[in-house]
Amino acid sequence: MISKENDNRLFSGAPLGVLLGDDQTAFSVWAPEAESCNLRLYTNQSDPPCDIIPMERRSDGVYEYVYPKSLEGLYYTYSLTYGGVERETVDINARAAGANG
Repeated sequence: MISKENDNRLFSGAPLGVLLGDDQTAFSVWAPEAESCNLRLYTNQSDPPCDIIPMERRSDGVYEYVYPKSLEGLYYTYSLTYGGVERETVDINARAAGANG
């Protein structure tokens, strides 16, 4: 049941996914039940991540991070923690993907 106590489970309608700019890249994902969310950046799909960045959680359950430059050509995933277990996932709002998501 949704109530005032857990209204962070209602989506605010904010833009989700990646917004690529000339001088920044904004990431946002709605995960109201997640304990934490990290952005994982990759230069190549088959290599380990080149950077792992904790994302900031807003009150509406959206995690966001603005990288201070364009990341065009890089790959990314999110790692979300639920019940103490971290799981890596692709962005369901992505507009393009690598060979395996």
